Amino acid sequence: MDEIALVFKRTLNAYIQSMASRFPDYYGTMKETDVRVLFVIEDEERNICDKKWIEHQIYQAHKIKSMRMTFS
Repeated sequence: MDEIALVFKRTLNAYIQSMASRFPDYYGTMKETDVRVLFVIEDEERNICDKKWIEHQIYQAHKIKSMRMTFS
């Protein structure tokens, strides 16, 4: 499952590079540890194990932080 954490890292880096080319003054010095991954969950989420495991993996492997929020 380390592949999932690597996919998050690569995607985050691609996002940062894309934004840095468009907005170099703001995103030019940004690193993946400056960004958070957002997990959008249901208001009464009961199945937290799968997402929590991914959150743990991306932090342990790459020090990428995440957060959970609902639409409400």
